[in-house]
Amino acid sequence: MRFAQHLAVLLLCGAPLHAEKIPLTDLGRLELKNTQAEVTTYRGRKALKLIEQPSGPGQLLAILRAYTFHDGTIDVDLAGALSRTAVKSDRGFIGIAFRMQSDESHYECIYIRPTNGRAQDQLRRNHSTEYESLPD
Repeated sequence: MRFAQHLAVLLLCGAPLHAEKIPLTDLGRLELKNTQAEVTTYRGRKALKLIEQPSGPGQLLAILRAYTFHDGTIDVDLAGALSRTAVKSDRGFIGIAFRMQSDESHYECIYIRPTNGRAQDQLRRNHSTEYESLPD
């Protein structure tokens, strides 16, 4: 199943005063998987835009590997929309993966499905925000 979408990530990390704010607009800090990335302006703020590669579907990942993070808070502003080539039934997925193992085989993820959140059907709206722990 192909889920074409655009993703703009505006900022990551920061809760307590001692927290480090990590701008995702430095492309040199990111390892990109199945995506192209560009720095853009979204609603007046500097943003990271991820775009599905034309070569095929898959999870679009921008992995921040140079930081160790233990039990804390991740604050992020996300925005997303289905691409122009998406079919009407596509839902889209926008999220944050954490506790990712170095081989990417295990991680936890929380994501939103923007088209579900705006659906008239209550069952779809019930599946607007979801959590999963992969691969289990």
